[in-house]
Amino acid sequence: MQALTLTICVCLTLFLSVAGCSREEEALPPLKQNKVVKPIKKPPPPPPKKAEKPPALIVGLKKAKPEQKKRDKVQRTM
Repeated sequence: MQALTLTICVCLTLFLSVAGCSREEEALPPLKQNKVVKPIKKPPPPPPKKAEKPPALIVGLKKAKPEQKKRDKVQRTM
């Protein structure tokens, strides 16, 4: 009885292992086209508004002539 059970188990195992392997290859599923991902373009932020300042005054220095230096010294001493 044990030999008969063992023979049936071996035959059943061999049958299932051979039946599980088919000779025909399965077709691969069709490849999906790659999706093109484009980033969302946002407009650049507006530049920050600067507080309006009055225009700067440019003061230039003039070279004083020797005669003017003497006059300035005299005026300062008075």
